[in-house]
Amino acid sequence: EMAAALAAEMTDVEIVSDPDPDGTLRSPWRTYRKALETIPAWATHRLVIQDDVTLSSDFDSVVRKAVAARPERLLVFFVGGHPVEHARRVFQACTRDESWAELDHMRWCPVIANVWPVEFVEPFLAYVDRQKWPPAFRADDEIVGRWLRETKQWPLASVPSLVEHEDVVVSLIGRRNQGGRDRARVAACMIHPACDPDTIDWEIGPV
Repeated sequence: EMAAALAAEMTDVEIVSDPDPDGTLRSPWRTYRKALETIPAWATHRLVIQDDVTLSSDFDSVVRKAVAARPERLLVFFVGGHPVEHARRVFQACTRDESWAELDHMRWCPVIANVWPVEFVEPFLAYVDRQKWPPAFRADDEIVGRWLRETKQWPLASVPSLVEHEDVVVSLIGRRNQGGRDRARVAACMIHPACDPDTIDWEIGPV
């Protein structure tokens, strides 16, 4: 239901479902990988966005402008308050009035809403296939982060974030919020509702 509601707010959307929904092991990575494996042949970029988010206004057009400004980088449109290294980079960019923050502390990468240049996808998946990780290792954010750290492909995070992560009670992998909001699930610097995202100059900040 959440995926369908989100898709109704966007254009050119494909809902990607878990290829093994009845599997013994729940796996965010399994579905994230499928989203990357099913990129249309004509595409230059792939936006992978989780279903439990709230979009900023004019999200489609704003993201297209952002991608046009930084077409050769992996882009991150949500950064939470944790890890603090990521949040700090966003805050520092904000004080400089920059529209991008480079995330180069890759314990893991936020994967709530990412845009991938298609030329990154094949080497990324090939890297994953070469690893000897146990089946229980299914953290999509850490898997992406390990490849970025290995290849030094530091992503750019939008300043501010253009999506907010909904604070659902139970996540796919069974994590529960035990009172209060989980800092990692809340945007460190979310665009204000009164701000017009079309006014953001995506040319300002790291290239």
